[in-house]
Amino acid sequence: MTSLDKKICALIPARSGSKSIIDKNIKDLNGKPLMAYSIKASNDCTLINETYVSSDSKKYLEIAKSLNSKTLLRPDILATDTASTESVVKHFLEETNCDIIVLIQTTSPLITSQILTSALKQFIEEDLDSLTSVYKDHGFWWEENNPLYDPNNRPMRQNQKSLYKESGMFYIFKSEGFLKQKCRIFGKKGIYVTPKIKAFIEIDEIEDFEIVESIMRAKNHEK
Repeated sequence: MTSLDKKICALIPARSGSKSIIDKNIKDLNGKPLMAYSIKASNDCTLINETYVSSDSKKYLEIAKSLNSKTLLRPDILATDTASTESVVKHFLEETNCDIIVLIQTTSPLITSQILTSALKQFIEEDLDSLTSVYKDHGFWWEENNPLYDPNNRPMRQNQKSLYKESGMFYIFKSEGFLKQKCRIFGKKGIYVTPKIKAFIEIDEIEDFEIVESIMRAKNHEK
């Protein structure tokens, strides 16, 4: 499989009903609406043929158009708190014709086109069915009041088994397999390891905006 004989589409879900932060997906972050960063990364990735924003909000879709994204108005039933991302992908595939989906979340605004390009090359070269973005984590995990490791044999960091945490930044998968499995992770699976600084913060609370904006300013992030 090569990128030349498969149509690759990016899908960016951006519903309007966020309860933690009102209009989170279009809230200003370092001079741009939050979803602008995912759209730009996708548009700048030469392996992605088309970029779509799926939303229940016509206002959101107008903003997406101004950012050079194609748009898809989703029904209200797919914009509730209980609507799954998989249901949004299914709706997208009913309305479009794409072979490979790059599902990009707006909540990881430090994403870049270089990351997407590298991940897609890996997906293609390894002939994967699905690929998930992760970052390496050396944490000592607990479940409520119980450690998920032996405190009497706490390993040194350099000897600790590498674990990878799903970042939620993006997922890549074949459309045909998704429609059969009804899940974004299936078949021959792979992971793409992103730098932790790019992925460990997902925008869920107002303080996350402040943290990411500080990182952007420190790194002279392009406006």
